[in-house]
Amino acid sequence: MNEELKCLGYRTANTLAVERQNATTRRMNPHLARKILAFARLMIQRVSLAYVVQGVYNWCRTQRGLRMKLGVPKARQQYLHRPPAMMIGMINQVWTVRGWLSQPQGVPCRA
Repeated sequence: MNEELKCLGYRTANTLAVERQNATTRRMNPHLARKILAFARLMIQRVSLAYVVQGVYNWCRTQRGLRMKLGVPKARQQYLHRPPAMMIGMINQVWTVRGWLSQPQGVPCRA
């Protein structure tokens, strides 16, 4: 862990990334927000919705911090916007939510 902290430029453990992920999850999942009319009484509903939120975040939503500058700009587009799954090489294009949900068991295959 100390080696990872040094690579990231931190001297002590930093919880910013974890807290940012938690805030994003709460924003995308109404059942985790406070004082809202959204009900998921059964544990299976909460777990299923958490998997859907995680999948959409990783496969379908582009993240500004993961964008990559294009060598040759396409018209006005200067950056390639990527979701986390594209950044690590699991997919070649951004998936739509419908495309992601249409895959068997909600797990997309390699594009």
